[in-house]
Amino acid sequence: MATLLFRMKLVPLLVLALVSQLGWVSVNADATPVSSPMASPTAVEDWPTWIAIGPSDTIIARAVRSSTCPQITIDGSTGSMDIRALPVEGHPNVVCESTVPAGSTQVSIDGQLMPLPVDDPQRIAVLGDTGCRLKAPEHLQACNDPAQWPFARVASEAAEWDPDLVIHVGDYIYREAPCPSDNAGCAGSPYGDSWSTWSADFFEPAGSLLDAAPWIFVRGNHEDCSREGNGWFRYLDPMPLPETCQPITQPYALSIGDVQAVVLDVASAQDTNPTPEVTDAFKPIFERALDLKDKPTWLLDPPAHVVDGSDQLGRADRMVDRHLRPDGIFATVVRVRSRDCRSRPYDAARLVHT
Repeated sequence: MATLLFRMKLVPLLVLALVSQLGWVSVNADATPVSSPMASPTAVEDWPTWIAIGPSDTIIARAVRSSTCPQITIDGSTGSMDIRALPVEGHPNVVCESTVPAGSTQVSIDGQLMPLPVDDPQRIAVLGDTGCRLKAPEHLQACNDPAQWPFARVASEAAEWDPDLVIHVGDYIYREAPCPSDNAGCAGSPYGDSWSTWSADFFEPAGSLLDAAPWIFVRGNHEDCSREGNGWFRYLDPMPLPETCQPITQPYALSIGDVQAVVLDVASAQDTNPTPEVTDAFKPIFERALDLKDKPTWLLDPPAHVVDGSDQLGRADRMVDRHLRPDGIFATVVRVRSRDCRSRPYDAARLVHT
């Protein structure tokens, strides 16, 4: 596995391999979580629990459970986590969350000690496009073969490096079609936007890394509303849960040590032949990103095609150059790229620092 280590003036980065190939409208900001009817007395080992960092450095504790929310203890005070999402078709579970007050020193969920953000992170794991590709008939990755889909190994090795922070730049789910009955490499694989797929393609293989450090989650085009968008909002989006899948959400800012990160949602940007309507929809997003900039800034977003349609290879990069970095407005932009990995199990990440 290729691993790259970059030492930068702002924050040293540990950049991991990308395992597979590598998204503005309002959400219900007034929504409030409802209390869980009861707290489970013991931890459920097979269900995921994690810490995420959201807008304005909000620390969000999340957990998925079968029916009831777990107990959370923050600096010695214990209570039940709130319900974020109730069971629905395809997702027979409850998603639970709690906001952790800034300055908290110790958090545990059902007795499991959780990793909290550090003031000056020095080891940052960056990864993306981690799902196992099932897109019939041309792309049928051997999800059952760790050598052909090494995400679990990549996550485990990253956890062993004891990172301070994990950034996932999007595309968590790649299982979009059923595995043919005669294909042993992916036999029994779930597919589509369901808990079974989210568990198999992300939560289960990422388990050790979810336990190791707080995460920043970025929405990729695989999490648009025509694919895995409902799961994205249910499990990973840091905002209050909207009533329906939102094609675009507003950018937000958070801190990574002395650096500000602006997270962009370009999930709905078209990969080829972008239309003027799409381009016009994203222009205010970039203007809003400009408003968020008040110090050296990293831009966190997956690659996407959103510019003026003059050619099929126009990418968000050019709109970033056009709208976010005139006269050096964004002095630092950090983005992660992947090469075409459809015919290979994974390829090395490339860090672009400009």
